[in-house]
Amino acid sequence: MSAFAKFVTLVATASASTPALGAVYFYDIFYLTYYDQTSASAPTEYSYNSFTARITAEPGSVGVAIFSSPLELAVDLPEIGPGYFLEEWGFSDPASMLEAFPSGDYLVGISDGTLGSQVGEISRAEPSYWCEEIPAFTGSCFDAMQSVDSSIDFNAEFNTFAAPAPANLSVTFLSILDSSFTVVFNEFFPSTDSTRTIPAGTLLPGQTYRAVLFFSSRVELPSIDFGGSTSIAAFDRVTTALLYTRGACLGDLNNDGFVDDADFVLFASAYNLLDCTDPSMAPGCPADLNRDGFVDDSDFVIFVGAYNELVCP
Repeated sequence: MSAFAKFVTLVATASASTPALGAVYFYDIFYLTYYDQTSASAPTEYSYNSFTARITAEPGSVGVAIFSSPLELAVDLPEIGPGYFLEEWGFSDPASMLEAFPSGDYLVGISDGTLGSQVGEISRAEPSYWCEEIPAFTGSCFDAMQSVDSSIDFNAEFNTFAAPAPANLSVTFLSILDSSFTVVFNEFFPSTDSTRTIPAGTLLPGQTYRAVLFFSSRVELPSIDFGGSTSIAAFDRVTTALLYTRGACLGDLNNDGFVDDADFVLFASAYNLLDCTDPSMAPGCPADLNRDGFVDDSDFVIFVGAYNELVCP
């Protein structure tokens, strides 16, 4: 049976089912436009666009989730985690995304869980309501993200935004993901806030992370669907920047706990390149020990001191 046929059957039987205990926390649709920040200057061009449909429930409450659009697209939402159902569609530009997923009523149907067969609605009004502002880390913050001391608090700084009508809520999210895309830090807060502190010890030394900044303009409404839940229709701008943590001690460029010949080889290579902006330089320019943008004699003096000590404190 096709997803659309299953959806029609589910709608027909939903009113006759008797829900049991369980909970749907929220169900939503998101129009996302992504940016990459690769310098201290704010990004200006998007890199990717996607539409996402999602439902999040208490594990076991939902067995199958089906999503339907105003254009009668109907698909199963894969369960990518316990009680977490999501599907995403990619687009080359925002106009194509808006054409494929226009304003109107979107439906999410559930079945085969403790909540039985039910349907929830999300209404998305015209026009699109992305904020005008593109998320960006400040220039000084971006520079500091090239060599973060993970043993102390790090203050991330960024711009703010205002959500246009018909949005009734504007929220900023800051997430930090490690190299395996595991979230190690995530907070959301009012869009008027321009700084967040990543506590000492959250990040590991000598690692590469992704700092992701979301500007979310949303219509978020309480719903009687699913026994009382929240429906969300949102337009998000999302910017990603790389964050590098320095080694546990200055000069330990390979993060093995020693400053030895292996580190000297890495330092010499960086010293020959000199400029941290050189494409051949290691990510984060770890040999720039004084963080002035160059690997030069002043860094060599620092490296020699650490080399003589050998063992990291």
